Amino acid sequence: MSSLAGFVAGFAFFLVGLKLFATNLNQLTSNRFRILMTQFTPNGFMAGMWGIVLSLLTAGNTVLTPCISAGFQSVNAINIRKAIQIVIWSRVGACFFIYLAGFNIKVLVLLMMGFAGISFAINKPRHYSTMTSSIFHLGLVLYGIQLIKSSTKVLIKLQWFETIVDYTQLYPEISFIAGFIFLMVAQSLFGTLVIALSFIDSGIFQFDQALMFMYGSYLGEGVLKIFYLAAFKGIFRQMMGLLPVIYFCTFGVGLFTYVLDDILGIPFLQELAHILSDSHKLELAHVNLLVHLCSAILLSVLIVRVESFIARWGDEEEDHGETIREVDIPDEILDDPVTTLEIMYREEMRMVRYFPMYMEHMRTGDSLKDPLLQKNLHTQVSRNLEIIRTTYSDLLNRSHYHRDLSARILQGIERHNLAMSLEENLYQFSIIIDKLREGTRSSAELTQKFLNFVEAMDATILSMIDVLDSPKETFYVDVLRQITSGRDDFLKEVREHYEEELSVQDRVYLIKVVNLFESSIWMIKKIGSVIDEELELEEIEQAREP
Repeated sequence: MSSLAGFVAGFAFFLVGLKLFATNLNQLTSNRFRILMTQFTPNGFMAGMWGIVLSLLTAGNTVLTPCISAGFQSVNAINIRKAIQIVIWSRVGACFFIYLAGFNIKVLVLLMMGFAGISFAINKPRHYSTMTSSIFHLGLVLYGIQLIKSSTKVLIKLQWFETIVDYTQLYPEISFIAGFIFLMVAQSLFGTLVIALSFIDSGIFQFDQALMFMYGSYLGEGVLKIFYLAAFKGIFRQMMGLLPVIYFCTFGVGLFTYVLDDILGIPFLQELAHILSDSHKLELAHVNLLVHLCSAILLSVLIVRVESFIARWGDEEEDHGETIREVDIPDEILDDPVTTLEIMYREEMRMVRYFPMYMEHMRTGDSLKDPLLQKNLHTQVSRNLEIIRTTYSDLLNRSHYHRDLSARILQGIERHNLAMSLEENLYQFSIIIDKLREGTRSSAELTQKFLNFVEAMDATILSMIDVLDSPKETFYVDVLRQITSGRDDFLKEVREHYEEELSVQDRVYLIKVVNLFESSIWMIKKIGSVIDEELELEEIEQAREP
């Protein structure tokens, strides 16, 4: 029982350590990697090479890599074909982590966990806290592998387990089914392959059994990822739709290899892996790499058909009429905080571009004809902004970030909170303006004066959008500063002359309008200040880059 418990604990250490290691490693490199990738991806070949690197930086995370690629594509850093190549070749890069299970590095693992764990616990040196936690989590992964190995060596000595092993050796297809089932339960291809290597090392599996176990896990991975698609939309669903394609193709290549080498006796990948190996563990790792490599080459040759096929997975719902497409940011992308910030900024800007519609509805008089028009707009925009705010909160609480990244997240939260407050102001502003216009229908001059408020607000909002779109353009920044300053004379004139012809109730409304206008101008100024702070932080980060 203790050996079985050790096996389960080792697998748990492995999975938890792998997730934490991927998160920390990606945090260390994501910003630098994104900049390099967007600058040096001229063709599909380079995109494939970046896919291999990306899989190494994410510790072979099957779900995170497509999400990151989709994030790059959604912010127009790369096109969809290059994003597809990144996902395809990332599975090749992930194969290198399997080799970690083939080495006996028990002492190194303990030393790594010891020194990194102490450094992480006392937070010294502080500047390298993320790096030390990454090393500690990698040590946890390797410790889990070692625990699995040691536990399986004890299991083989148990009579009941030996009986099961003898039975499976008579029927190799059982190993295929076992690999499929184990993958569906564990939901980790990396973990399943580590188990196969450990079973070979312990003598539980013969090589052919381990091979069938591995091919069964390929099929299981393809089937499992189909069920994931329902949780994604748009480009994220397209990239996730690649995973079943990749693993069904990988399974097909593996099955073809098995038929050639074992059934027909024609030397192919298994024979090549045997020549390159001095042990069955290494041979299985080589077969895994070669099968993934052939699969990636085949899919790259058929890239046009692959792109056409996955296009049907991601028919993204567009904004149409009075319906606004809901913000959808997958939880998995939060493991890449830099890309997540880019996506949230893009979605925030999509919502901010609806702000001028409040003024447009007032200008055309549509809001007077349909009192629910502004309310429907407010309900949809505010709901989407709330989703973004929740995502910011989840991102902030997801991990222990380094100082610069934490500052970027906090600045994004501050800017977003201001945008939410501004949207609420615009809604209240539009409601009160319409009430004033209703109360002064008999005076065209007064109605026009209230519309001057609307035009002034519209010009300010449009100027703010220009700055948010192009924060480094000094022209837009200067225009916004001029528009948001020197409003005192205008507001003084409003207070002195507008009230003369208004009823008591309308005077109260006018005071509210002036207050909303002033507070909106203050919020827009504050948003401009936050943008300046974000640019300063970006310059500091670039100055620190080697």
